[in-house]
Amino acid sequence: MIRVKILGRILEYSNDKKIIIDMFEEINNIIMISGYMLSHLNIDGINVYENHQKVIEENIEKIDEIKVVLVSKEDILRENINELIEYVERLYNQSLKIGKKYYLNDVNEYKDVVDVMEGIMFVQKTLNVVGSHVEIKNVFRINEIIQNYNIIFTKIEKCMVANDLVSMGDIFSVEIRGKAIELLKEIKAIEL
Repeated sequence: MIRVKILGRILEYSNDKKIIIDMFEEINNIIMISGYMLSHLNIDGINVYENHQKVIEENIEKIDEIKVVLVSKEDILRENINELIEYVERLYNQSLKIGKKYYLNDVNEYKDVVDVMEGIMFVQKTLNVVGSHVEIKNVFRINEIIQNYNIIFTKIEKCMVANDLVSMGDIFSVEIRGKAIELLKEIKAIEL
């Protein structure tokens, strides 16, 4: 018998693969009504953060207990915002180092450029997730900064084609760093 613990309730199911869909349906219904979000499952003392159904299917015969660990939406959104703040602070610090590499012609690939572009896409996606749950009062200013990064990336592409490393150094040391300061200020101002 599997005992599922969720929000002070205990649900019991047989150790049979046939119950998995019904079990997840009931868990999801409870979560939807609760206002909380799933963090992870603790299956017989082991935290499982992804592939829940697969893990349960593979171990169904020997599972005794599943604890459904929930967090508030606010906690997850706050965690997302903290991750953004940490990333933008790293971007600010790293962009000066990257700029110096270009000034010193100490670059043999453009991996830094790709990393920064992917990071800005991460910022944009994460802000979209946060914005789908709360109203971001300064959303227009944040979007404007993101658009400025897109313009900067166009400049970077032109510099790469021209192999203009000094201008690349300027872009990282001045423009990307400057926008990081602005972005950091706006992200820190987001209220939940």
